[in-house]
Amino acid sequence: MRGEINDGVLVTKLQPPSVPAAAIVRSHLTRRLAPPDCPVTVVVAPAGFGKSTLLAQWSAAQAGVMPVAFAGLDTADDDPAAFWATLLAALDRAGLETSAVVPQSPQVAGAGIWKSLAPTLVNDLAEAEAGAILIDDYHYISNESIHAGIRFLLDNTPSGIRMVVASRREPPLGLARLRAGGRLEEIRAADLALDDSECAVLVESVAGVVLERSDVESLQRRTEGWPAGVQLAALSLRGHPDPAAFVLGFAGDHRHVADYLTSEVVSHLSADLRSFLLRCSVLSRLSADLCNAVTGSRDGARLLVEAEEAGLFLVPLDMHRRWFRLHRLFADWLAHRLATEAADQVPELHRSAAAWYLENGMIDDAIEHLLTGCHWGEAGQLIAAEVGRLSVVGRSV
Repeated sequence: MRGEINDGVLVTKLQPPSVPAAAIVRSHLTRRLAPPDCPVTVVVAPAGFGKSTLLAQWSAAQAGVMPVAFAGLDTADDDPAAFWATLLAALDRAGLETSAVVPQSPQVAGAGIWKSLAPTLVNDLAEAEAGAILIDDYHYISNESIHAGIRFLLDNTPSGIRMVVASRREPPLGLARLRAGGRLEEIRAADLALDDSECAVLVESVAGVVLERSDVESLQRRTEGWPAGVQLAALSLRGHPDPAAFVLGFAGDHRHVADYLTSEVVSHLSADLRSFLLRCSVLSRLSADLCNAVTGSRDGARLLVEAEEAGLFLVPLDMHRRWFRLHRLFADWLAHRLATEAADQVPELHRSAAAWYLENGMIDDAIEHLLTGCHWGEAGQLIAAEVGRLSVVGRSV
C-alpha cells in the first residue's frame, strides 16, 4: 500500500461494517446491488433501513470474486482534500491501483481538485478487469466540488467497475441522466422495508420469540417494515410475558424508538424544520398549502422539500410530490413530543387544519379535525349544516 494515501485516514473508514449476527440474508437485494449490466447503483433510504448492512453483506460475498473498495464517510469528508484522500485510500486498500494523488498545493487542492484527480482515476480503473467502489453515508457530503467529481466518475465509469453510493438523502449526482441512459439501479426505502416473513425471522433471531401470524402482520403494519423499528421491537420482546399485547401497543413513543429517532434523526434537523414537523404532526397528510395554514408559515413548500431531501420519514402520496404523509412511528414520536412540549397549541392547530379543509370543500376532514381538537360546538354546527345540505339535495333528487 502507498503510505502517503493512507496517512490521516482511519482504517475503520475503509472497512465495511460487520454484519450483525441477526441480520437477514436478503438475496433479492444483494442481486440488485452492482449488477453486471449496470455500472451505477444508489441505495437511498432514511436512517435504520439497513443500507450499510446491505453493502457489508454484498462486499463479504465478493471475497475472492473481485476487489471491493469501501469508503465510509463522515462530516470530516465534506472537504475536497479529505474526501479524495479517503476514496484513494479505499482504492489502495482494495488493490485497485491508481497513480492519482491528492495535490498538496493549496492552489490546486481546492474546489477544483477533482479536475485533476477524476480523469486519472477513470483511466487507471479502466485497466482493472473487475472491481467495485462502495461509498457509504454520502449524505454527509454537501460540497458541490465533491458532487461534481463523483458525477464525473459515475458518467465515465469504466466497463469493469461498479459504483455504489448509499445515502439517507437523494444525492445530487445526475441520477435522472443516468436513469434515462439505463446506467442506474436504484434501491429505495420501499425495497428495503421488511415484509411479514422477514419481520418474523428478525424477531425470532433477536428475541427468540415466535410471533403469531396476526401479531407479525400487526408489527409489520406498525413499523411499515422499517428494519430498525422491527429490531427495536424485538429487543423489547425478549422475555416479555405478553408479546401480542406488546405488539398492539408498540408505537413511536416507545423508549427505544424514541431514543433512536432523537439521536439519529431529529438531532440533525434545523430548529425551524423540527418546529414545522412538530406542528404538522396533527395532520394525517401534508401539502405545502395545508402546512402553511396550520403553522402560519409561508415556507411549507421549502420545508417539505428540505424534509424529503434530508432523508426523513416522509412518504410521497402522488407522483407530483404535492402530498405526503409521515411514517407511522415518526408521526407517533412527533405527536408525543408536541403533546409534551406544546400541548396548549394542539387544539388551535386542529382548528386551523379544519378551516383549510372547509375552505377547500373537504367537509369530512374538517369535521374530523374539529372533533380531534375538542371543538365540539363548531363540529356540531358543521355536522348539522352538512346534514341539512344533504337533506335538501335528497329532496331535490
